[in-house]
Amino acid sequence: MSAMERTDLQHPETWTMDQEDKNDVAGRCLAGLRAQGIPATRVLLDPTKLKGGYICDTMRVKIFYDTVRKMSPKATGKGARGWVSERPATAILKIASPASADHDVAMRLRLYEREWHFYEQLSHRVTIRVPRYLGSVKDTETGLTTEGVLLEDLEVPGAVLCPQLDDAGVMLTIQHVAKHHATFWNAPELASGALGVKPHNGPWYQPGWGDDIAAYWPRFVRKWEKPDARRKLELPPEAFVAGEAIMNGFAWIQDELSKKPHTFNHGDVKPPNMFMMPNSVPAFIDWQYTAVGKGCQDILFFLIEGYTIEECRRLEPLAMKHYHAALVTYGVKDYSSEDLRRDWKLAAMHFPFYVAMWFGTTPDESLVDPDFPRRYVPRAFDCILRNKAHELLAAASTMSRSPSDVVGVPPGATLESLAADLHEARARIKRLTIERDRLKNTLESVKAAVHASAAARAAAVSAAAARRLPAPPANTSAATSATLLASFAAATAASLNPRRLVWTGTTLFRTKNPADKLYFAGEAVPVFPGGARRSGGWYTLEEETCSFQLALNRSYVGRLLAACPDPAWQQYRHT
Repeated sequence: MSAMERTDLQHPETWTMDQEDKNDVAGRCLAGLRAQGIPATRVLLDPTKLKGGYICDTMRVKIFYDTVRKMSPKATGKGARGWVSERPATAILKIASPASADHDVAMRLRLYEREWHFYEQLSHRVTIRVPRYLGSVKDTETGLTTEGVLLEDLEVPGAVLCPQLDDAGVMLTIQHVAKHHATFWNAPELASGALGVKPHNGPWYQPGWGDDIAAYWPRFVRKWEKPDARRKLELPPEAFVAGEAIMNGFAWIQDELSKKPHTFNHGDVKPPNMFMMPNSVPAFIDWQYTAVGKGCQDILFFLIEGYTIEECRRLEPLAMKHYHAALVTYGVKDYSSEDLRRDWKLAAMHFPFYVAMWFGTTPDESLVDPDFPRRYVPRAFDCILRNKAHELLAAASTMSRSPSDVVGVPPGATLESLAADLHEARARIKRLTIERDRLKNTLESVKAAVHASAAARAAAVSAAAARRLPAPPANTSAATSATLLASFAAATAASLNPRRLVWTGTTLFRTKNPADKLYFAGEAVPVFPGGARRSGGWYTLEEETCSFQLALNRSYVGRLLAACPDPAWQQYRHT
């Protein structure tokens, strides 16, 4: 993985990449473009840091072709996606950066993974304007793992990054976000996980985010509780009461946000993550925080990130009304203004609070924009307090069970009768505990017996295979051998001296030597010329099965992997 050297965090234009890394990244960019059918012949990286978020390195890539550039006949210049060239002159590379101060946080929060997934798998499905996906930059070791994406360059004449929006622009943005939310509103793919977007109470977020907040909170209090006029750090006392309650109830907040009605959230909507295109259509970038949640989370965060406390207070009721009306226009049903009001409160206590804890405890010298926490943190807490969001937590704590689960005292009950009932209940619990332990011990005994039987069978198969398998040719330089085995037990026969490889592709065996033999489950099978095809001087045996154990003579493995240029061999993973 290559990255820019971030010598001065506050001045991204000074970040540099050495020539060797530039050449490596350029080669992988070219491969990514070609994999998407873009017939580029050469690319040139402009390593000047562009706006691309706090985590990733983002730079422009110039693309060259052998023939004249043309435009797609399908590109009409109208609609959300606009006019797109089949042979773009430039692309925007967004690539993971190990040099980022928060690279470890990005890995833990799966920020890279979420954004790559969006552009590779989902960007073509959304109904709002996003950069067109042009290709992926894969890792150098296996060529299988995405480390970056190549995107349409939205910096065209008339387009504005981080637009200064008036009220009409704010409402236009909300209209487009609502359209996106309505498209995925309560979609079955969200609940089933088929879309690949995770809910806030899934294992990607819970308990990790709550643990983060618990760790941040003491540091946040030390830094912000005592007013500091010089550093402009000041919050009202009630902010810390609310913050303590949110920290303690964060798991409940995550659960509530994940319930239906839910939708597919961008997660980080704000003016710096937007272009206003020449046709007055907002385009949304930076999809690192995608999640399944309440749609209003995107709207609320958009206001907090983009506008002062005074402007947020003025815009909030207008935004809520316009958002709800837009949802109804786009077909959302059974979602009242009261539902939105409750979800708005939940949203205020989730991502805005998490960001306040994260950046509110980060030292100034580690921030690209040291003033960001001083702007953002008071806005986030003002939103929580003016909406009295934390009062939801008090209500939740008084009803940890649903009303139907609350047991009342039966009529005519006395203290003695209730004590007798309690004694009987405890005895019943004890009997159930004994029965549970008995069943648990029985299950463990069954598991042990199954394991012993499997081990005995594997040993028998191994012994039988060792007796049947012919020894590899002595002169491996003249006639090499490969063995395809149905079980790992047979593959570990001492006579083979094997190296285990887990196959993940379709090419099982590839060689230039027609004298090679294949052994399947201990039986010699003729490979050449039958059962193989010849291509470019190479013989290739293929199967449609997806999992095999391949054992090769150890001295042959190294020569084969070194000599064979076929990328398919890179799919082998040594274990």
